[in-house]
Amino acid sequence: MNEKKLSKNNKNTSIYISLIAIISALYVVLVILIPIAWDIPQVRVADALFTTVFFFGYPGTIGITIGCILANIIGGLGLIDIIFGSLANLLAGSLGYYLFNKIKNLTGKKRHIYIQLIILLMNLINTFIVGTYLPFLLNMPFWLTYLGIFTGSLISMNLLGYLLFIGLERAGIHKII
Repeated sequence: MNEKKLSKNNKNTSIYISLIAIISALYVVLVILIPIAWDIPQVRVADALFTTVFFFGYPGTIGITIGCILANIIGGLGLIDIIFGSLANLLAGSLGYYLFNKIKNLTGKKRHIYIQLIILLMNLINTFIVGTYLPFLLNMPFWLTYLGIFTGSLISMNLLGYLLFIGLERAGIHKII
């Protein structure tokens, strides 16, 4: 392996690790500092960071997953929440990244409609997984937890996450990384 290639791989690794750390830290801080992340409806503002997977790929997915693990260790509902909450983030982030790569070359309104649909799908994955175990942990009806997770995620992912996406795109982030 030549020195240029090795140097580029080290640079990419450093960038990826930095992105993971930044996204994880932001996720934890947003969950801990904004207490509506634990209520029903659960408006986990940190879930706006799901759209970072569109720009940063797997470092974004790993970042929101590690961030969820850490946030749920600090203030979550125990081992079930730590495991399945982070699994929801991992699955939703991975699928979101995969689907975004399928449509990233689209332009105009059609592109933004597909982006919203991808975010909605990530929301539904989180709603299904988290909404399935929360009734047991909170002693609440299933329909209430599903509705609470879904409506909260509409605010955090579909509204705030989409606005974050627009901001990052306008800032030219997709051209930097």
